[in-house]
Amino acid sequence: MKRLTLSKVARANLRVNRKAYISLFLGILTAVFLATATSLCAWGTVRGHEEQMAERVGWMDMFILGGDGGTDEQLRECGFFREIGHVTVNATVGDTQVCAGYYDETAERLMNRTLSAGRMPEKAGEIAAERSALFRAGQGGAEVGDTLTLTMNPIRGIAEERMFTLVGILNEQSEYLDTYNEEAGMRLPAMLVSPEETYTVGSAVVHRVLTYAPLITFNQVERKIPDLIGLAYGVSRENGSMVLYDSGWDRANNTLSRIMIWGVLGAALMLSACVGITSAMESLLARKTQDIGMLRAIGATRRQIRRIYGTEAWLLTATALPAGILAGMLAAWIVSRIAPDQVVFEMNLWLLIPILGLSALCVFAASRVPLHRASRQMPMGVLRDTGLLRRAGKIRSRKTFTASGLIAGRKTMLHPLRQLGAAGMTALTLICTLMLGELALGLRTGGGNEQCAFLLYGPGTVMQDEPFSQVIGENEAGVRADLKQLNGIEGVKETRSITWIRANLIMSEVPEYLRSVKYDRKMADGSVVMNRVGPLDEMWAGGDWMFYSDEELADARARKDEDWENAYNVQCADQLSLVQAKLGITDRIVPVSVFVADLDTDGLDGFVTDGAINPEKLDSGEQVLLYAPTLCVRNEEDALAITKWADPRDDLESEWDSVIRNDAFTAGMQLDLMEMTGEMADYDFLYGSEDVEEVEAMGARADWAGYYRPMETVNAKTTVGAVLSGSVILNEYYMGNFCVITTVRGAEALGLKLPIQEYIEVFLDGNPTQAEEEEIGEQVSQIALRNEMAMENHLQARRNYMARKQRQMLLFAGLILLFFAVAVFMQVSGTARQIRADTKTIGTLRAVGANLKTLVGCYRLPVWICAATGLVPGLLFYAVTRIPGLRLFSENHPLIMIPVMILLACCVAMACTAGIRGRLAQVTRQSIVDNIREL
Repeated sequence: MKRLTLSKVARANLRVNRKAYISLFLGILTAVFLATATSLCAWGTVRGHEEQMAERVGWMDMFILGGDGGTDEQLRECGFFREIGHVTVNATVGDTQVCAGYYDETAERLMNRTLSAGRMPEKAGEIAAERSALFRAGQGGAEVGDTLTLTMNPIRGIAEERMFTLVGILNEQSEYLDTYNEEAGMRLPAMLVSPEETYTVGSAVVHRVLTYAPLITFNQVERKIPDLIGLAYGVSRENGSMVLYDSGWDRANNTLSRIMIWGVLGAALMLSACVGITSAMESLLARKTQDIGMLRAIGATRRQIRRIYGTEAWLLTATALPAGILAGMLAAWIVSRIAPDQVVFEMNLWLLIPILGLSALCVFAASRVPLHRASRQMPMGVLRDTGLLRRAGKIRSRKTFTASGLIAGRKTMLHPLRQLGAAGMTALTLICTLMLGELALGLRTGGGNEQCAFLLYGPGTVMQDEPFSQVIGENEAGVRADLKQLNGIEGVKETRSITWIRANLIMSEVPEYLRSVKYDRKMADGSVVMNRVGPLDEMWAGGDWMFYSDEELADARARKDEDWENAYNVQCADQLSLVQAKLGITDRIVPVSVFVADLDTDGLDGFVTDGAINPEKLDSGEQVLLYAPTLCVRNEEDALAITKWADPRDDLESEWDSVIRNDAFTAGMQLDLMEMTGEMADYDFLYGSEDVEEVEAMGARADWAGYYRPMETVNAKTTVGAVLSGSVILNEYYMGNFCVITTVRGAEALGLKLPIQEYIEVFLDGNPTQAEEEEIGEQVSQIALRNEMAMENHLQARRNYMARKQRQMLLFAGLILLFFAVAVFMQVSGTARQIRADTKTIGTLRAVGANLKTLVGCYRLPVWICAATGLVPGLLFYAVTRIPGLRLFSENHPLIMIPVMILLACCVAMACTAGIRGRLAQVTRQSIVDNIREL
């Protein structure tokens, strides 16, 4: 006789008891399937994000402008970089900052330039360009095949007029990588030419694009080799743009957050699969009680018992692996088809490691408990099933005898954990239902408010590091003419804009309400950081200089070299004196912002704390609105909590350490506004000179009197019509600091000069067709590019949003059906095993008169307990996500989802009951005698 081994015993058990192992096999198959699907989906989410970013900024991690820094050999030898490509810029176009150039082979791959039409240039005289670059070059209407005449300015050369054939339209990339370097050629090219394109006089600037070695970040490069990188900029792989800061921790956290949903979902599914395997294993071992007793009686050790039946589980695992992996791959592929912009299907051999590891861990953890429980029994104890007798000993007799109820209750007491797998799947069904409801309600309520079709935003006022004046661009009149043209386009309902003006309030005394308050913020490391809180914009060093007495100013002058804040306060105080001298006044001058907007006055009524809004008086300039927020401060251990939108009528003292309320500005108060403006030429005089010494002198503001002298001033007297506070929003723009608000007509009536609009919202009339929208969008895009403004197509963004949400809804609907089916299957199959084991008992009950309804009652109670057990995590998830700090859904989360989840849990229980009824009906088709003598 051949040697009998434990593996042979295990294989013999599998052959003889095939039906008994089906449930265990299905549980293991489910675990392998889930491990495969979640691993592939998580990896596909990471790859999907990388593909999106590669379409925007290519595959590079960093780029170096110009030839400063180390050589290529030095950069390679330092060990921080894997690949280095070269981008050559040999000219700029006309009087723009648009650069033209070409790539070497490595840079071409790393830049990953894509085309919306045409092809790349292959020979001299051909050019491919971004649409925005064509607009800036005055060729906005050019199409592939057109001939362009461009004035090319070679780097350090002589301008030449060249004719090019436009062979391709590049997708936008340079705007995401723009460093705003004004030096000729010091930008990545927005137009591509052939390397054969040369110029009579001139040179070229060579930029380098690089990829990091593993685990390297831009921060490490800057810290370790600053002398080798020159003028370097990082490229964020998270948001697809140029960055000056790139943390490995941030990168890892963002990656984890993207795959978190798959991790949580996979963990929950794997846990349910583990419970299913445990339940099937316990049921199988319960049928093997006598076999285990015999093996223990003839000398089998506990370890051998675990190996025999554990080997069976591993043999089933090996059998289930191919089918489970293929099914998981199919599921991941389906998910990638449903959400192609979020998940990319890609099978990588390295992914077999987590798949096999998770599958093995699931089978090991799930089978460990039942195997240990079975192996711990003594031989005679196993044969007598003392464990079952101990549990049965807790059951007491009842005075009233209802057979079905008592049998069901005792089954539940004897095997309390048998239904946990189905309960877990029921809980996942309810949680996915809650998410589906949130998505559906979000789509329904998301379009309730009127939203703009296109949004243009641009430079607005040219910023300066002084508080009293503003520089108005030369193309301001052109923007307003284009805005009138925009209003005249057929299909455009209206446009709403918001313009920011830097102006000044002339006051006899600056009220204390406007003084910034200093608070110390204690950090976790014990250090103390000073934090300012005040109604005015904090960029003016808190505005301390507005409150200086002569003694305080003298003290600040004496200490101006100690820190930048004293130096800046002294500079602002000196500038204040110069402005007062220019105006011939001694009154105080307070810098304020004036927001000029197309107002929805009805929407502002709820924020009025004093006075009333009169639209006619606003348009005539007779009145303005004043936003005077109430600031609340709370000192905490490691942070400073601030809100600037509290309603001053609320009782805030009990909740906040300090409250700054408006006690100086009231309705009916007279305001003396002063606007001081200069032309773009003045700005160029200060910052556009090529004389280094002159730039440094002007940067230090050596001649502020000469700067202010040519500026024009506008004085406007008006009245405060209403004072506002709270969370005021003007055309989707949050008010955060003390400011004056008026309309375009009101500003014009006051004589204020208006710079370029900060925001322009375009609303369309009705529901335009796709062709009409594209035509209007093209005209809006031309206006935006002509005035160097960015444009957002909100209609397309909303369509993309709706499509993404619909795909998510489809995904959750599929998950609900899957979890529902698995919960019912686990419950019915588990009960079917009990029914097969209880066939003799069923025959006895039938012999004493039990009908099908009574028999169903014997198995119904565990089903409903299972549904109730699954309902509890669903309701807890709903309750936890209603907590503001843990809220997953910000807009909806209605109470209607509670009865929906309860109803669905009842549907699961009824479906399980129907399945059990069908199984019992099969048994009752046999005769009572066959049931009783069933082995």
